[in-house]
Amino acid sequence: MRLNLKVMELTGRLLKNDRENAGRKPSPVAPALRVGAAVLCILLCAISQNAVYVITVIAVELLRLALMPPERILRVLKALILPVIFTALIMLPAVFFGHPRTMLTVTMKVCESVLVLAVMNESLDWREVTEAFSVTKGMAVFVLILDMTMRFLMILGDYSDKLLEAVMLRSVGKTNWKNAKVDGILGTTFLKSRQMAEATSEAMACRCFDGQYRSYHRHRFTWQDVLFLGVYAAMIALFVMTK
Repeated sequence: MRLNLKVMELTGRLLKNDRENAGRKPSPVAPALRVGAAVLCILLCAISQNAVYVITVIAVELLRLALMPPERILRVLKALILPVIFTALIMLPAVFFGHPRTMLTVTMKVCESVLVLAVMNESLDWREVTEAFSVTKGMAVFVLILDMTMRFLMILGDYSDKLLEAVMLRSVGKTNWKNAKVDGILGTTFLKSRQMAEATSEAMACRCFDGQYRSYHRHRFTWQDVLFLGVYAAMIALFVMTK
């Protein structure tokens, strides 16, 4: 049941992040603009051929990270260390072939990408992420599937965890049926997921769902959003200057 534990750990992180962000004051900048800035930053760093641009972005993100609470800094660093070390080990043979610059460039770009995503993950909750994607017209179905998948993974993970606990409490001694407990739990969870899918489909039909993913927390375009657009201009200008 390691997969179940991983799913529970992932959904637990999402819920914990949402609970921590629930008490804070919402950002005046639209979530779509913040997500778009992160995507644009990663894209520009990926195609940049100048290390100055990548180092500048890493320095800015580290400055943002330093302004966060200690527990969030620790989570970001934990998410950052493993990908950077793995990339450095993969690119290590390039040093022996006379291309140490390639190793440094790829490692820095991976560090920048993971750092931007980790900081964005700490500054946005799940509702803001789905709201950001729902702004795009063609992403409505994707947002709906993603949102429902995460919610049902949490529900089914908790359901299978309770089944496993019930089987373990009823297991006394060595019996043959204990060897099939995983199959039974997976089968029962599958039947439960099918039942929940049918119930969800019927509920959506009864509520006249027309395929549009609507957000009830609409963000109005303000002067803070206009100022934040300057971040886009600054990233593009820096990219052109260091090209």
